[in-house]
Amino acid sequence: MLTSARLTYRQINADDEAESLVMAQSEEVMTYITGAALSLKEAKERFKHQFAVNRESQYLGFLRAESIETREFVGYVKMTPLTSKELEIGYAILPPFWGKGFATEMLKAMEVCASSLPDVDNLIGIAHSSNQASINVLLKNGFGFQKQGEKEDTHYIKNIR
Repeated sequence: MLTSARLTYRQINADDEAESLVMAQSEEVMTYITGAALSLKEAKERFKHQFAVNRESQYLGFLRAESIETREFVGYVKMTPLTSKELEIGYAILPPFWGKGFATEMLKAMEVCASSLPDVDNLIGIAHSSNQASINVLLKNGFGFQKQGEKEDTHYIKNIR
């Protein structure tokens, strides 16, 4: 099981659907991920997709992050293939846990995990250009500007080899 200082991580499973639906329907959480909260139907489709991605690899996909101390659900982190040598990493954290260093902790844990995978050279973080908090987390953790993407997304890269 993957752990960090305050969190444990595991791939999401069918038991996590209710938490996922609540998070995906939260305007506050989803503004910088999809642009707006998802409908219940969209949230269910998103969860099905995430669950399907997890079936492709035991190491990659969408992971549930839980507090070691309280066993509370903190959020999700993802690590999914972009190219044969690059993984996209990202996170979604419930608002009560914002501003407490969990994003940095999650990114560092994913970097450790990715560095153990033999064919991965780079991690890519994608943040909406107006999401300064996430951009700051990426920059603070050694990611550098790569390119401006579509829909105001900005790509940041970190070489792990």
